[in-house]
Amino acid sequence: MKRVLFLCTGNTCRSPMAEGLLRAKLEENGIEAEVNSAGLAAEEGMPASENSVLVCKERGVDLSAHRSKVLTYEMLRECDLIYCMTRGQASSLIVAAPFAAGKVNVLEPEVPDPYGGDIDRYRRARDTIEAALPAVLEKLRCAAE
Repeated sequence: MKRVLFLCTGNTCRSPMAEGLLRAKLEENGIEAEVNSAGLAAEEGMPASENSVLVCKERGVDLSAHRSKVLTYEMLRECDLIYCMTRGQASSLIVAAPFAAGKVNVLEPEVPDPYGGDIDRYRRARDTIEAALPAVLEKLRCAAE
């Protein structure tokens, strides 16, 4: 089973949304994969931001149990695919962990950080993530064959 890791800065907005939304898409499409998320500069154990929870709930995805995780080298070693929200995050990750470079991808289009913004900013981030997920699903389908 393939393992996907979504990364953002604090693991309270974008990467938890991506994790939850991809899990829902995997279930809909009958694809088996393990999905997790973490933050490059996260504080351990924080809940998903209120607006992230609200905008994912609009899609039937429940983020209420999410707790932030700090990225570890073990996570990088164990996963098969890594998706960063921006090219800058991907570059920083590759510098810090060159062994993971072959696994690192950037969601396209990049996902701007909604942190501190209004609900519409979070909806735009969610919608941008949703637009990027078909490519992630395709990569997982190809890996499963």
